[in-house]
Amino acid sequence: ELVPLSFVHYDSPLFTENPGKVRPGPTRDEVDKMHAVSRIMLHGWIDNIQTSWTKLGPERAQEMLNIGVNDFVVTGWALFRPMRQWTKVMRGPTKP
Repeated sequence: ELVPLSFVHYDSPLFTENPGKVRPGPTRDEVDKMHAVSRIMLHGWIDNIQTSWTKLGPERAQEMLNIGVNDFVVTGWALFRPMRQWTKVMRGPTKP
């Protein structure tokens, strides 16, 4: 499993101490591309490309299912099985 994580600038000394030199994280398009390219480049080596719904929010994480992500990162083992089922529900019916 791979969870591509982008830079989160909030409260990061790298950003707060150098606001003119460090940009505030990736654009929406860059996050999409990072996940989509991960799916393409790692095909055959890593089966699960996950998104972190805690970083992106549930709606944005659901959108990521359309660009190569096939699972959500879950915090806490107790949530693991229910979240895998939720991922299937959020993905919707499989396409032929």
